[in-house]
Amino acid sequence: MTRALWTLAAALTLALPGVAVAESALHTVSTGDTLESISTHYYGTDAYASSLALHNDLSDPALSAGQQLQVPRGSSHVVARGDRWESLAARYWDDASLGAALATLTQPSGVELEPGTELLIPALIPYEIQRGDTFASFARRAYRGPARADAIARLNWIESPNRIFPGQRIRLPVLGRALPTVAATKTPREEPAPRVSAAPPTPRSESAPTEPAALPAASPPSTAPVAALETFSAELRAATDAYYAGDFASARADLETLRAPVLSRGNDRARSILLRHLVMVYVAYDQQTRVCASHRALRALDGDSGFDAELISPRILEALKKCD
Repeated sequence: MTRALWTLAAALTLALPGVAVAESALHTVSTGDTLESISTHYYGTDAYASSLALHNDLSDPALSAGQQLQVPRGSSHVVARGDRWESLAARYWDDASLGAALATLTQPSGVELEPGTELLIPALIPYEIQRGDTFASFARRAYRGPARADAIARLNWIESPNRIFPGQRIRLPVLGRALPTVAATKTPREEPAPRVSAAPPTPRSESAPTEPAALPAASPPSTAPVAALETFSAELRAATDAYYAGDFASARADLETLRAPVLSRGNDRARSILLRHLVMVYVAYDQQTRVCASHRALRALDGDSGFDAELISPRILEALKKCD
């Protein structure tokens, strides 16, 4: 397929979000389900809620019990003799020319296609660019690090990753919960599960097309409670350090990645730190609904607002008043 034809096909696909690019799970909505909770259930973060709305062509984010949604998720593939990255890209992404990007975005990444090797092929999901998004932040959502940012840009035929703009539609890789393994002639060998590095990510300068409004933030507590946490300490430290350094894009991506594991497995102090910084980073992006959702969860955990009105910025305080 030529690039011009791919561009046309991609435009048509993205203009019709209900058209599935890869296999999907069928999710039946239960009472209390939201797009955010469904996104978190399948992908470990609520960041793909708007993508699920696009994919299912939902004009109203409110869901009804019994409603069915298509949820793209990764497919498990066992390498067979003769497989090539181009043929796998044609099979799963309908475009053989994306073989190099698929090799980088598959888990494990860039392995030799030896028969019997099990791969997790990401599905593609539509996404509408928001202010402050970068390809590094997209990579952090799916892979907990920015290393695959260039591959996600290539996936969308974007040669200058910094030239993206709010409202632009692209496709993002999502791993999610894999579909059943494809039958193969050899028993697949086990691959180690992806894990979060215990060390904070190396700071990297990201140039976003637009920046969030300047937000004076409270200084980090002098007691440095994050460092004393036994669980998620390094990851939370990196996320909060990014926030206080003014790198809101990295802070948001890292905090959203940590949200599900910290809330499910972290101690109360870790949950409090996570939710408090989610509130602040969502204020930076004017995401009032998410500000209030995180603040409600914080109040349910701590029994109060979690903020000292004399120490936080007026803008944060004003946003919290809107949640009352």
